[in-house]
Amino acid sequence: MILMARHLTESEQQEILRLSAEKLSHAVIAQRIGCSRQTVGRTIERAFAPRKDAKDHSLRVRLTAKEAAALRQMAEGEGFSASELMRRLIRRAAGVPELSSGELREMKESVNQLNAAARNLVQLLQLARSGRLKWNKRDAALVALLADHIEIVAEDMQVFQSAAARGAFLRADHLGADEG
Repeated sequence: MILMARHLTESEQQEILRLSAEKLSHAVIAQRIGCSRQTVGRTIERAFAPRKDAKDHSLRVRLTAKEAAALRQMAEGEGFSASELMRRLIRRAAGVPELSSGELREMKESVNQLNAAARNLVQLLQLARSGRLKWNKRDAALVALLADHIEIVAEDMQVFQSAAARGAFLRADHLGADEG
C-alpha cells in the first residue's frame, strides 16, 4: 500500500501518543491513523525529545472546552498545530509581516525597480542642472520630490522585506512614510 505524504493534524498526533501510551505497536498505530510506521516513530520521538528550535518562553492558557475546540478546529483548518496557530496569531496582531518566499522575491524586485527609477530621476535632475535638459524650476522641484518619495518607499519596502524574512516585529512608526 502506497501512502501519500501529508502533515498529521494535531488530533492525529495526539491519538498517536495516546495509542503509544496504550503500548500498541507502531505498525498498529500507523494502520489506525493511516500513516507510515516511520511517521508514528517520528511523532513519538518529537513529542518527547527537546526541540532544537525551542522557543524561549512557554505560555499556558486556560480555555473553555468550546474555546479549545474552536482553536483545534481553526488550527486543523489552517494545517497548523495549535501552538503554531497561536504564534502566527500573536505575530499578526503585533504587526509581524508574514510573506511567502515568492512575495519576498517580488518585493525585492519591486525595490530594485524603485531604486532604478530613483536613479533615473536623479540623472534627469543632473542633466537639468548642467543645462543639457531644459525645463522650468517647478518641473525640477517635482522631479526632485518624486525622487525623494521613491527613495523613501524603497527604503520602507527594504525594511519590511527584511523584517518579514527574519520574522521580526515591525512597528509602523519605523517606516518613513509615517514621519510627517
